[in-house]
Amino acid sequence: MSDTTATVEDTSAQAADTASTQTQDTTAATSDTTKATDTSSQAADTSATPETTQAKDWFADLELAKDEKVAKRLQRYGTQEDAIKAGLAAQDKLRESGRIKLPGENATDEEKAEFYEAIGAKGKLEEYGDLTPELPEGMEFSDANRAMLTALAEKAYEKGGMLRSPDVIGFMKEAYGDVLQAQAAQMKEIAEEKQAEYSRQIDKMWGENRDLNSKLANEGVSRFFGDRFEEIRTAQLIGEDGQPMGRVGDHPAFLNAMMEAVRQSSDDLAFAVGNSESVNGMGIEQVQAEIDKIMHLYETDRQKYDRPEMQQKLKELRARKSRISQRQAA
Repeated sequence: MSDTTATVEDTSAQAADTASTQTQDTTAATSDTTKATDTSSQAADTSATPETTQAKDWFADLELAKDEKVAKRLQRYGTQEDAIKAGLAAQDKLRESGRIKLPGENATDEEKAEFYEAIGAKGKLEEYGDLTPELPEGMEFSDANRAMLTALAEKAYEKGGMLRSPDVIGFMKEAYGDVLQAQAAQMKEIAEEKQAEYSRQIDKMWGENRDLNSKLANEGVSRFFGDRFEEIRTAQLIGEDGQPMGRVGDHPAFLNAMMEAVRQSSDDLAFAVGNSESVNGMGIEQVQAEIDKIMHLYETDRQKYDRPEMQQKLKELRARKSRISQRQAA
């Protein structure tokens, strides 16, 4: 009986030892597994840290990154190179599509510079070249017109935006030229209308003496304005309301004043008219011939030569010869 009891106790003790050993082994395995898991987790955290830091920090020192909206946008790109590539690609896409977004009121200097580069804007207005528009041959682009167009272009350039586009500046130049041509056409049309109106007034004013008085008037313009004869004759009159009134050389009042001036200063109207190169094409040879005739009187008929009217005639001939010589030299 006692032997049996001892055997049972020994068997129980062995089972307890076995269970204890198994428990210890299980606990140790669990501990080792936990350590392995912690080590793997730490390794994973360590390997992830550099990538995460690079994605967030590459732009940290940039001034523009102080703007939260800008910083948020930059977080989309892993590196500075990625951000630059994306910007260049977007710019190329805008150019290819022909659609360029205008910078807003709060646009940065960098955004404005990118926009101006995209539209081909110049750094200065002078870099756009000569602002002279293409005009028909013989049509003058006056200093006043140049100053006006330059002022408009400067205003557009200062305004900025699309107004700095070379296409816009070029359009302004072309449009200004079109305006000048339209004005010239209008002036010509008005001049023709006024010429017809003035002609009717002159017919009424001079009647049957129109041919003679017209020659005297032209003689007056030639005598008083000399080399500026054509300039004065074709100058445009502007009324008090700013509207064109035709050419000076067609206006009845001007022509009548020139005619009266010649009548009052010449005793021999036939001589005054007959020696007007602006009327009948008398050249310097004919004028010299008339001078020679009078000078011949100095030897053959001194009394006639000394007459006041003959001296006046000689004076007019010499003045006419001088004007013809000046015109020929010009």
